[in-house]
Amino acid sequence: MLYEPNQQMHHAIFPTTAVVSLHYVTINGLRPKSPVLGMKGVVGIALFMGGDTTPSSAVVQTAAKPIAWIAILFEAAFERPGVMQGLLLRYAQALMTQVSQTAPVTVTIR
Repeated sequence: MLYEPNQQMHHAIFPTTAVVSLHYVTINGLRPKSPVLGMKGVVGIALFMGGDTTPSSAVVQTAAKPIAWIAILFEAAFERPGVMQGLLLRYAQALMTQVSQTAPVTVTIR
């Protein structure tokens, strides 16, 4: 377990050769299909999106030696305009798209 929902995050983690799954729980208690992160991903996008917690948990599926950045250093790297900032923003957009495509849809008919 890399982190639990709603607990403060202290590191951003680049899985390198690990596989990490993110687990979300909706307000209805549903658990949509989990996004999976690999060597091109980062665990902890909340750190550069204005928060230090996230509603998901992150669980390592295959062991490896990830690279961990202390939160304050990760945030500072993001704040500098350049390649890193652009890559992280595009990654965040891709991850949000993946989550939205796998989230359950609830329709209420009245």
